[in-house]
Amino acid sequence: MLHRLKQAIKNDLIAGLLVVIPLATTIWLSISVSSWVLATHTDSQAHQPLQNMAPLTENAVKPLPSGMGI
Repeated sequence: MLHRLKQAIKNDLIAGLLVVIPLATTIWLSISVSSWVLATHTDSQAHQPLQNMAPLTENAVKPLPSGMGI
């Protein structure tokens, strides 16, 4: 009985690691690559896209204040 329980836990642990390790590696690699691309391929204007818009258009795309949902 105890041997079967240990074997079941061992099998579940191995199966879990086979799922978690590739998933964590993929997430980490995606974040690293996207951070590198954003850091090397964007300029300072890209972080403020509404800066050069006309005032009428700028007011139309501003988010609503908190608590004023649709």
